[in-house]
This record gives sequence, structure tokens and C-alpha cells, in this order.
Amino acid sequence: MNYYLLLGGNMGDVDTSMSLAISRIAEAGRILAVSSVVESPPWGFSAPEPFHNAVVRLSSDVGPFALLSFIKHLEIELGRKPKRVEGEYESRPIDIDILFCDSQVVNTEVLQIPHPRLHLRRFTLVPLAEVAPGFVHPVLGKTVAEMLADTDDESDVRIVGRLSVSQ
Repeated sequence: MNYYLLLGGNMGDVDTSMSLAISRIAEAGRILAVSSVVESPPWGFSAPEPFHNAVVRLSSDVGPFALLSFIKHLEIELGRKPKRVEGEYESRPIDIDILFCDSQVVNTEVLQIPHPRLHLRRFTLVPLAEVAPGFVHPVLGKTVAEMLADTDDESDVRIVGRLSVSQ
């Protein structure tokens, strides 16, 4: 299975946290690509610190629910605290979302694939378009490049570097 994961955060040394996360995610499969790091303002809430985000393409035999469990434990290891209020956005040192798993559609209370808001967010689409511009969203029927061109999100998203990743 090919996964596309979004990593990000806005507290502490986020780029180091993302690099560590990628090294650990490699334990679940093989890292095929890592996008540039993008910087953007917080989305859905106010915070003084900008976010850094990157997309990872992972090839893995691990199923989506097992990968989600692994990711949630990894976030805690890297300093993520549970949300105070479910559904509310807040600053965090690391966040890892499963954007796609091949062309699978999963819709449960604990996991939604494709990620339900990925097409609304430039901070997701810009790095995703770097590693998978032609990937077709299995529900919307649009490529990543088309979703980026069509999004109403006008957030300032800019490339600020690359992660150092050891596998």
C-alpha cells in the first residue's frame, strides 16, 4: 500500500520532530518521497507561531488502522498532548495525518481516508503536489494539482527548506 502522510506542527523544533517522526515511520515500511517543508499561518485558529508541514510517501504492508495506532503513539512519544476539546485546533509540536492510502476510502469515527479536509488546505496541497501532483482523489475525482488550483484557501504557504532524514 502507498500512503501519503502529512506531518507538521508549530511548537518547538518542528523540523527536528518531523525528521525524527520520518525515521520512525520508516520502521513501518519504506519512505519513497519526502516533500519540501512549507511554512504557513495556523489554519482554523490563532497562534503566534507559524506551522511547518511536509508530506511523506510511504510504501507499507501495514493496514490503515494499524498505521494510525502507530502514528498516534509516535505523536505522544514526540511530545503531542491529547486535545483539550475534540475537534478544536491548537498549537502542537507534531501532528501526523493519513491523507491517502492508495485509492481506498475509509469512513469510521476514528479514521477517515482520504483526509476529509485535505482539499481545503493549501498547507497540505502544496507539499502533496510536490510528491504526487497526478494522484487522483478517490472521492472527488480530481488530481492533487487540480485540487491545488481549485482551492479557495488563499493562505500564504511558502517552501522554507528540506528535512534531514536518515533511513
